Amino acid sequence: MSDEFFKVPAGAQKDLIVEDTTEKKVEELKKEAVNPISGLKEEIMEKINAQEEKLDKIFRSVEKTRKYFLWVLIISVAMIVLPLIGMAIAVPKIINMYSAVLSF
Repeated sequence: MSDEFFKVPAGAQKDLIVEDTTEKKVEELKKEAVNPISGLKEEIMEKINAQEEKLDKIFRSVEKTRKYFLWVLIISVAMIVLPLIGMAIAVPKIINMYSAVLSF
């Protein structure tokens, strides 16, 4: 057989060269590409950081609410229990004075 049969036409050589360079580019891009797992790690870390910020806000809100309820309890006790104690002391004295006035 002749050598012409095995010769690659000139246009086909360009296609082979382009294909070869694209394969090299693909290999280079694969080497340079970011590992998808590390991308997931970054995404997960961002979500965790966002959740930590939200939890901090929730904690501050809960602490404010706790203090509010504490002061409501203190004021309720002061407005209900202290008058009851005062009446427990004052009512017997008032009854004694009233009975003293009536026995006159």
